[in-house]
Amino acid sequence: MALRIIRKSSSQSQVELIKGSGEGKPAYSLLIWLNSAEDLAGLTALLGHERIVAEAEVLIYKSQAYSESIRSHLPPLQHTAKLINESKESSWSLRLRSLVQESSSEIGVFLPFLPTADPEGVIQAAVAALQRDPSLGLAAPALATEDRLLAAGQTVDTALPPHQLAWGDQEQNYEPAESELFYLYRDVPLTRWQALACGPLQTVAAPLPLAAIRREAYLSLAWADQDWNLPWLAQELAQGLRQKQYRLALLPESFGLNSDEAKILDAGPMPESFREKWQTQLRPLVFSLYRHHGWQQAGTRFSLPDKSHKPTYFGTTAPVTSIQDYIAQKG
Repeated sequence: MALRIIRKSSSQSQVELIKGSGEGKPAYSLLIWLNSAEDLAGLTALLGHERIVAEAEVLIYKSQAYSESIRSHLPPLQHTAKLINESKESSWSLRLRSLVQESSSEIGVFLPFLPTADPEGVIQAAVAALQRDPSLGLAAPALATEDRLLAAGQTVDTALPPHQLAWGDQEQNYEPAESELFYLYRDVPLTRWQALACGPLQTVAAPLPLAAIRREAYLSLAWADQDWNLPWLAQELAQGLRQKQYRLALLPESFGLNSDEAKILDAGPMPESFREKWQTQLRPLVFSLYRHHGWQQAGTRFSLPDKSHKPTYFGTTAPVTSIQDYIAQKG
């Protein structure tokens, strides 16, 4: 039986170490939140992949609401696993912080739920993106249903003009709201995204489920425990990374969620503490991101580019003069 050690984490939660059989350093860490029998089934399936077991350090933050022991469900592991037992109900902010602090590799893949679909391919793509580019602080896939996007590049739209987003024969009117989280490509057909996303794309913020996060970059940020839903936490993390001169990327890969899993993307109303901290900094970012991705502007109407447009991750963003004038006028 593997050596078992129990100690306290910096957040005073109990940490159980289960020693692996290997001696090498893991290539990345899996940062897992486990809250149900369904999550445990997803974890078991994920650890059925030989490559993941060989390469990944496994860290599990176990909810106090889930009492079943999980040690017997873990296969023999190459790298020492860590099981953090939640001492009291905690925020997403504290869960992520604890997992990253306890990890020993430079790249961590955050899994705030264990999806029904197999995430191995997306995990490998996200890890590879950070390994290739040391300026990348975070990389994440677009999240989708079987045929349409649910969440790609995120941003908060604060006090900007109404506009329409068009693709093909479809058009979506968008009335900005100061409390609304906006997904840049939401409801776009998945085939259209696949035609556009030829490589990692620059983004203001990206969904956190399945996101690969650079440990050094994350720990360089100022931190305070915030009881926010995951989409707002993603926004704060993204802005902190950008201020530290790290890039964020949307992967060309997409990952499918079912309707129950998609609920993790519900942002809810903007927390007042978020509004106070980020509102003025987020305001200019939405429309410059449209232009970077090749959306074509006519008045307040933006259309998806044709398939010949290939937005590049390292490309520069052209100014959108009329929108910038509007922002300047609003102050």
